[in-house]
Amino acid sequence: HPNHQDQFNFIAALTPDEYKELRELVIQLILATDMRFHFEHASKLKTRCNAGAFNPSGGDELPREDVQFLLCALVHAADISNGLKPSALALKWSAAVMEEFFRQGDLEVTLGMPISHFYDRRTTSISQCQLGFLNMLVKPYFEPLCKLLGGNVVAEVFDTLLSNINDWETYGDALLQEEIGLRA
Repeated sequence: HPNHQDQFNFIAALTPDEYKELRELVIQLILATDMRFHFEHASKLKTRCNAGAFNPSGGDELPREDVQFLLCALVHAADISNGLKPSALALKWSAAVMEEFFRQGDLEVTLGMPISHFYDRRTTSISQCQLGFLNMLVKPYFEPLCKLLGGNVVAEVFDTLLSNINDWETYGDALLQEEIGLRA
């Protein structure tokens, strides 16, 4: 008898061409999280937003390549969005991400390899690392995206980012003192 899970397999109903298109989109979405494409995507996002390319008029639909780019832009935005979360949650994620980096650095030392930039727990200032990430990568990426999505997004999301940046600037590594036991 057929597996009762087959009823949930929406892919089975796709034509070969639809399946190929879906597969290509999923691959694009996964690759959208690769930071080596960040600046290229940020530049394209800013340029296309400033040109009004994502605001069709007269009921026109966006070209398919623009829809796919926006989907990738949003997946990448989600991937780097930690700094746009409320402070307590952003701090938890910052601590977790930095601990992941430090463990990789520890492994690199154990293997006799050079330690990757920002991965040395003895010399890396988490607050400076976070400030660089938020100011140089996150903020410029989200500025055009928030404008595209509208005022409510700016008020709810972008303002939180600015507040978190201010907290890192004001309190530095002391922000994480309770979270991961750092000395202030």
